[in-house]
Amino acid sequence: MTTQKALMLTGTAILCLWPVAAGAQQGEPNMILDGSVEAGAGYVTEDSFKFGEYTGLVDESAFFIGNFDSTMRDAPDDGTAFYLEMQGRNLGLENRSFELEAGSQGRYGATLNFEQIPHYLQQDALTPYSGEGSSILSLPPTWPTLAANAGTSAMPLASTLRPIDLKTERERFGGGLFWLPRENWRFDVDYRNETKRGTQTTFGMFGENGGNPGSVALPEVIDYETNEVDATANYSSGNLQFQAMYSGSFFNSGETALRWENAYTGGIEGFGPNPWTDIPDEGQMALAPDNQAHNFTLSGGYSVSPTTRITGSVGYGIMLQDEDFLPFTINTPAIPTPTPLPRTSLDGEINTLRGDIGISSRFSERIDVSGRYRYSERDNKTPRGQYAYVPNDVGTQGSNGTRVNTPHSFTQHLVNLDGGYRLGDYSKVSLGYEYDNMERTFSERDKTEEHTIEAKLSGRATETIDGWLSYSFAMRDGDAYIGNAPLRESTFPDPGAAAFENNPDLRKYNLADRTRNEVRAAANWMTSDALALSFGANYSFDDYDETDFGLTEGENIGGKADLSYRASDSLTTYAYYAYDQMGFVQTGSRFTGGETPPVDATRFWSIDTTDEIHTLGAGLVWSGLVENVKLTLDYAFSLGHTSYDVTGGTGANGAGTADDLPDVDTAIHSVNLTADYEASEAVTFRIAYLFEYYDSEDFELDNVDPDTMGRVLWFGGGSPSYTAHVIGASTVLRF
Repeated sequence: MTTQKALMLTGTAILCLWPVAAGAQQGEPNMILDGSVEAGAGYVTEDSFKFGEYTGLVDESAFFIGNFDSTMRDAPDDGTAFYLEMQGRNLGLENRSFELEAGSQGRYGATLNFEQIPHYLQQDALTPYSGEGSSILSLPPTWPTLAANAGTSAMPLASTLRPIDLKTERERFGGGLFWLPRENWRFDVDYRNETKRGTQTTFGMFGENGGNPGSVALPEVIDYETNEVDATANYSSGNLQFQAMYSGSFFNSGETALRWENAYTGGIEGFGPNPWTDIPDEGQMALAPDNQAHNFTLSGGYSVSPTTRITGSVGYGIMLQDEDFLPFTINTPAIPTPTPLPRTSLDGEINTLRGDIGISSRFSERIDVSGRYRYSERDNKTPRGQYAYVPNDVGTQGSNGTRVNTPHSFTQHLVNLDGGYRLGDYSKVSLGYEYDNMERTFSERDKTEEHTIEAKLSGRATETIDGWLSYSFAMRDGDAYIGNAPLRESTFPDPGAAAFENNPDLRKYNLADRTRNEVRAAANWMTSDALALSFGANYSFDDYDETDFGLTEGENIGGKADLSYRASDSLTTYAYYAYDQMGFVQTGSRFTGGETPPVDATRFWSIDTTDEIHTLGAGLVWSGLVENVKLTLDYAFSLGHTSYDVTGGTGANGAGTADDLPDVDTAIHSVNLTADYEASEAVTFRIAYLFEYYDSEDFELDNVDPDTMGRVLWFGGGSPSYTAHVIGASTVLRF
């Protein structure tokens, strides 16, 4: 949103507010008005895309502080129940928002809202390309032809690299109407429009095998628009509730393709009889296609008796996508494409069907039971076709085979059964069971089944202590795992049972057999009206005991503690701490597609990844230090650490002796201090200060210049770090 639009919305709000406020000031008895307006100025000391990632405070500069809210209602004895509510937030920043609602209480109403959401991705990314923000990216006119096998080190980057900023911005505008025509009925219609524009990172590549590719980081143009419509009818009367709903989503991309010039001309192997001279000058990739989705849902509930209730719903959806295909390659006739596309567009269609029915009942004061059955179906009706593609604009059409699209579908049956028994006035034991059956098409495994049982004990130990403890066990298995099934189903002609893209013993974690044990607990201790403590802990372990290669173990450990203390009417404090640890063990082996699976242990490798996150904070609200002054202080700290323990084979054909990957660390300190001086009931002067320190170390980004990787032209940059101070002064007027 531009500043002009923000000012227009703010002006509209003031114009709406002014006559009513003036009337209230003149003493009109039928209107009640209250609200506040805040205005002031702030200053940020740091240039940092990371600090201003979602606010727009990316440059050292001054900014406007602007917020308002107001509520206007008819007096209770007026009889019309008219109201008007408005709210504006962060009007001087890029993450500003505005909301307005007006109507007659219990009869009808209308809403209007606007929101702007920036996302600053990378500052001063370096590239030799020009044309960012458009669908055509060009190299400098003097860009040379490289020598055979030359990479980024042979490119004239010192004289051609230029900085660009990668960022996107969303603007959401919407509104709605609601109407209560008679008792028990309500109708709602809502509309939302969202645009997203800017640039983000993507990659373009030339080359058709593991030995000759060259890739470049590119600023992908983003020009999206999404329109959404929701319409709902609700009925509620006594024991019966019913809802009918339609949701529609319509996505449009302003650009259909991204084209870029080849930075590796001469440096990579191309096509034709002279592969080092017959090299494409340009590449092209498809961008997000236009699409739409429609969903219809009927749901309701009926209370058979004061202790028994039945609920259910049924829904149908359809998703459509028919964007025209791009040609197999932009480099025709240099690369002949005698085999045409099977059709002009995907003609994609996916139908979804959902349904559920549930019943809950309290048999007695001590016993309650519930059950629910859910059915989900995703029927992908997209027609299949054979695509003799051109590998990355350099290969002969079909040289890497002809592929067939695989329209994935699934059917899910989900059953939940729960029962509870009250041991006394303050304790309860619960037992639950869940059955999840998934059937898929074009998958390594056609069917998986998962059984989960959970037991939970909750209650109050004393008048001041309550909590709960739960344990769950889940087991997933399925039919035969056929690792090359998707390859055979997506390749023409069928390469046969001996063809594999991956090691036949590799298992995808979401399809593999798995057992899970999980324990969770929580407790609350209210020692007095002034002091409250709460604790929580969780532990889970996933064992993929039938997996030789892939994810074999997963472990999560977590705990948290919260404290709040009201020392007096003028002083309230709080503190919290949380710890989370996530560990994963993955195994693999050196494998080339189509070869016989390895049996030599020297070709095996494994990696043990551990993520640890510490989060703590404290704060206070103190209004007794100086008369008419309230201090609000908040401190937050977060530390993240990731380690990689790598083991690799040492054989001649193995992975080689492996070193552990470098650790990845992130730390952030944040201090937020606000001092409010209440000069009168209507006027408050506010001073605010924010300090934020952020530091990160990531080996994937640090010391990686544009030409560090020989066949990858990267944007450069490193892990973000900053130390920022933000000060602000404002005045709050209440009316």
